[in-house]
Order: sequence, then C-alpha cells, then structure tokens
Amino acid sequence: MRRLLGLVAAGLLLLSAVQVAFAAAPVAVDPSSLTPPPNPDFDWSCVVQGGGIVCDGTALGAGVDVNPDPSFSCRGAPILVTFTQRVTARRSHDSAGLETRNHVVGTFDERWRLAGSETVLTSRGRWTQTVDFAVPGDVTTRTYTDTGNTFTVSAPGEGIIFQNVGRTQVNWDESELLAASGQHDIWDFDASIAAACAAFAG
Repeated sequence: MRRLLGLVAAGLLLLSAVQVAFAAAPVAVDPSSLTPPPNPDFDWSCVVQGGGIVCDGTALGAGVDVNPDPSFSCRGAPILVTFTQRVTARRSHDSAGLETRNHVVGTFDERWRLAGSETVLTSRGRWTQTVDFAVPGDVTTRTYTDTGNTFTVSAPGEGIIFQNVGRTQVNWDESELLAASGQHDIWDFDASIAAACAAFAG
C-alpha cells in the first residue's frame, strides 16, 4: 500500500508539472497584427509577455561586389563592396499591440575595391539603435537614437580615413537632428568619398 501511495503521489506531481508547463507556454502573436507592423526584412517571433507583446527579430545580409549608389564612385568608376551584415531587434508593445520601443543591434564588415586599383579598404560597424514612442503606436511621436560605431573606413598603411562614432538622435521621419556627440565624418559625404578615392589611388 505504501508503494501504491508513492506512485500516486509521483503521478500527481508529474501531472502538476505538465499543467504548469502548459500554463507557461508562450502565446504567439501574428506580427502583422501589430501597430506599426514590424520591418518585413526581419524574421520575427512575437509572443505575449508581461502584460504586453514582445517581438524578437533577425535580419541577415550579404553581397559580393555590390555598388550601393551611383555617387559611390571615383572619377566614374564604381566602388564595389563585399559585405556581411547581421541586425537583431527586440520590439516592445502594450497589450493592444501598439509599439512602445524597439532596440536594435547591428554589425557589418565590408571590403571595398575599385576597378583598376589593387588597394582594398575595409569598413565596419558596431552600433545600437533605440526607437522610443512618446505615444504607443504613433510613428509621428517616435525618436531614433543611434550609439556606437556606425561606420568606420580604414586604408592599409593609413588606418582610419573617416568614421561615424558617438551618438545621434533624430525625429520620427529623420528630417531633424535633435542631438549629436562624437565624430561624424560621413555627414560630409563628398569629402569622405574623396578620402576613399585618394586611398585607392595610393
């Protein structure tokens, strides 16, 4: 009888553990139901959590000898970029699915080359971006804050030739700079590309 009671008790404990496991199972949420909808370039997983909704997303990118823009050139010759990129994000929402915050972490590594030049420049970024909503779900109330090394280009034998490091904050549509600190060479785009072209020429 004692053994039987022990088996019954063990069975009840197991049943209780299974019930707790099922009760704790996360409830999935369709990303397209959120406001605003998440960036479709990311692979998202969204669940109910802590009285709200949390989404984790990842976007991977890569390219070989890509020219991002016609202005990305030296005397008419395109600068070709080979790169890898990884961006992860965590979006927070209230219980109604309205976004309140998005925290993004990005890394990329690039190799730049110019036809006719044996010189290879390297570019890298290690940065974070925080998007905060003053009014949940209302994109016109959000601000973007970028921190870290968003863009650093180096040449062999020279080291860094231009970079963007520090902190910036812009308004909801990125039309207004709200705050800035650090070094932001790329804001003078023509001068930065001229520095790259000079490095290619040796």
